[in-house]
Amino acid sequence: MMLVIVAIATACDKTERTLKKIYGEYTIKNYTVDGVDSLSLYMDSLGCAFHFGYDDYDRKEMLSLSGQRTDGKTTTLYYEWILINNDNAISLNPLNHGVYGTGPFGAGRTSEWTIIDLGKNNLIMQTTYNGKQYNIELRK
Repeated sequence: MMLVIVAIATACDKTERTLKKIYGEYTIKNYTVDGVDSLSLYMDSLGCAFHFGYDDYDRKEMLSLSGQRTDGKTTTLYYEWILINNDNAISLNPLNHGVYGTGPFGAGRTSEWTIIDLGKNNLIMQTTYNGKQYNIELRK
């Protein structure tokens, strides 16, 4: 019984450490689709600011993806997110309605992102969406 309690406590500590490393303000630095630089395509639809945080009111992790697009207009997408796969991936569940976005980002587009690198000032993730591989690099 004691071993089970220690295992649960250790898993909770790892999750808390991972969450604390992820929380913060990021700017998108790289975005590729099947290895091709697609950052300009991304910026045509969405802004460059990512804010990973915790909503005390709703008691869940929240992501806001916002900022000015290439055309000067501003967009904001909201996601609920959770750590999955032994804290090695993030599941994004969109909270907006509508059709705007690009690739795996947009209203009605749920995605699971494998964490490739989680450093002090960067977050690099990868997902497959509609048969294409997407990589994104975010920096604090």
